[in-house]
Amino acid sequence: MYYGVAAPTPYALQSIKYTAPTAEGVALIQFNTPDNLHALTITQQWETFLCLEEAKRDTAVRAVVWSATGQRAFSSGASLKGSEDPSIPLTVQEAYRKEGLAPGPDFVLKNQAIAFWDFPKPLIFAINGLAVGGGANIALVNFGDMVIASTKEGLCTRLRN
Repeated sequence: MYYGVAAPTPYALQSIKYTAPTAEGVALIQFNTPDNLHALTITQQWETFLCLEEAKRDTAVRAVVWSATGQRAFSSGASLKGSEDPSIPLTVQEAYRKEGLAPGPDFVLKNQAIAFWDFPKPLIFAINGLAVGGGANIALVNFGDMVIASTKEGLCTRLRN
């Protein structure tokens, strides 16, 4: 993942799955917390920025399909478990904040929306299952170039191939 010159701290994604691009250049990024129906957490917001930056800077990535693992939900909206300390190393957080690539001080998805809107490559949202609250905003407010919704299994695999 790209962390900027000021923050080369290694980090393993916890709430998002990033699959390297195919030979055609299509990367797959998925919310990966099916146990809570991919509720939006602070860690997940941070990882959204990390994944978008990685895909933006990787010359092998020509387009991104963004979805969620499993079939029950794309996102159940904001996590109602209260605030959490993100597991992202502080050096990474500081480097991203300097670039304006960080969640805001509250849980408003404004910065995340801007990161999706400013993504310079084709971005397709593959909505599999319910999308509620902030998840519906991500799915339906046209943050990407195309939104495809389906109840059929294997939507992401078909889109990527």
